[in-house]
Amino acid sequence: CYFRVTFLDDLLLPIFARYFLSRQEPTFRLGETEFTVTQIIANPESGNVWSQASSYNELIARAQQANPQRQLSLRFLTPTSFSKGDVDLPLPLPRLVFQSYWKRFQEFQAFDFLPDFVELVDRHTGIAQINHFRTDTIKTKNVTLTGFTGEVRFELSKHAPPELVWQMNLLADFAFFCGTGKKTTVGMGQTLRVPSEFIT
Repeated sequence: CYFRVTFLDDLLLPIFARYFLSRQEPTFRLGETEFTVTQIIANPESGNVWSQASSYNELIARAQQANPQRQLSLRFLTPTSFSKGDVDLPLPLPRLVFQSYWKRFQEFQAFDFLPDFVELVDRHTGIAQINHFRTDTIKTKNVTLTGFTGEVRFELSKHAPPELVWQMNLLADFAFFCGTGKKTTVGMGQTLRVPSEFIT
């Protein structure tokens, strides 16, 4: 089986790597089960789409240098949901999706987003296409969690400020590392940015 680990703090990767790369067959425990690691895949050259490493500064530099896209396509591979008060909202509303990335990014990296970033996302972002959309569940020991999976192409208005466009592109790239919405630490909200032409 595969076990995916992501870090939102750049300082943790070297500590993790030292432990797992310095042992012949390192082990770790999840709950009552002990796992033996037989292979570590830590770079995109491996051919595994889930393997990447990037610092916050590299993410920011790439987004600033790239041609910002007004269509942002995301594939939600595990059930994804948001909290609204004390109920769940398993819908890919642009404000909720990008607000989740915006909050996580700021928790770990100082960065000057537009002061009214969330309101601008709400005003200037729509949904151009949704494919393979369904609701699904993850069962934990104590609760069943419901979320959506599928592919969504978000579209920014031609009136969206250029600063908003590139900042949303930055966060769409960051989604790969942070996941989307709630309960990402138990595997919900695993997200992959894909070229818009791949959304069919």
